[in-house]
Amino acid sequence: GIMVLHRPHIFGAYITKKHEKKCMEKGLTFYSNQEKFNTYLKKFQKYVDDANKLIIPKYKTIPKNLKKEELDKDIGFIAKLWAYYGLAEFVFTDLAYTKGSAQAKKNAYAINKFKFKAREVMNAYFFKNGVIDNVLNYCSQQFLKENDAHYLYKDELLDLFDGKKPDHKIINERKKAHGSIVIEGNIKRLSSSQSLELSKRLVFCEKEEIQGISINSGKVIGRAIIAPMYNDYKSIAEINKRMMQGDILIAESTSPDIMMLCEKASAIVAEQGGLLSHAAILSRELNIPGIVQATFATQIFKDHDLIEVDADKGIIRKIG
Repeated sequence: GIMVLHRPHIFGAYITKKHEKKCMEKGLTFYSNQEKFNTYLKKFQKYVDDANKLIIPKYKTIPKNLKKEELDKDIGFIAKLWAYYGLAEFVFTDLAYTKGSAQAKKNAYAINKFKFKAREVMNAYFFKNGVIDNVLNYCSQQFLKENDAHYLYKDELLDLFDGKKPDHKIINERKKAHGSIVIEGNIKRLSSSQSLELSKRLVFCEKEEIQGISINSGKVIGRAIIAPMYNDYKSIAEINKRMMQGDILIAESTSPDIMMLCEKASAIVAEQGGLLSHAAILSRELNIPGIVQATFATQIFKDHDLIEVDADKGIIRKIG
């Protein structure tokens, strides 16, 4: 299954090895089927177009009025878009690209290319002052206080429109930590204490060397610049100000939004991504060492740490 955990300034999504293997095998079969792929790509493109035309403009600012039925429908749209986007993630595309037929490789490459366009839409949804933020800010202003709606699940958000408010103690606990586990489409909500304990156990940062997957070979020593889960363009600009040419970029993930950072980097290290991810393609285009799936790299290393990226072996280590 998949587990998602939130703590202040820390977000993690985790997948079991067993489920990852199933996703890889499903992706290989899926991207080998041209008819299914064509149908999927066509629908995915329509969702992205509809998001650009209908949803994003609608929530460019905090709405003045919002009805329960309208919110329910729009959340459903977001969930569907996220599901289509998920099929383009590395757990579905990497095996198809490395072990699949020529057609499967072509399809995996094509969907990753389109994924960059879809990523712009996802950023418009999830960046600060984006669609999700503005919807939740509306609910907080209308029914709760501060940013309390950011800690509610879909059913709890919809209940607000019927005058049902969650216990404020639960919201306060979720501000410390919250999470959920998805198993075969069923969502199990974790308590704050469970989420906090799991997060602390998983985010174990007393290391000076981590192993990832090499996406472009080479070795380089340089100063680390950390780009954690950025969620607005202001934070990207701030990172750019303190980054110097030749620094090593360590990011949760990369996207076209942080191209200015990537172009300064002597190497790219990302916590997420696969062989066709933005980080992988960019590392090869810029001809610099690159490593993905470097778990917790943004927390293990700090700004200005002197580190070595050995992309021949997929290792990042602190050396000073």
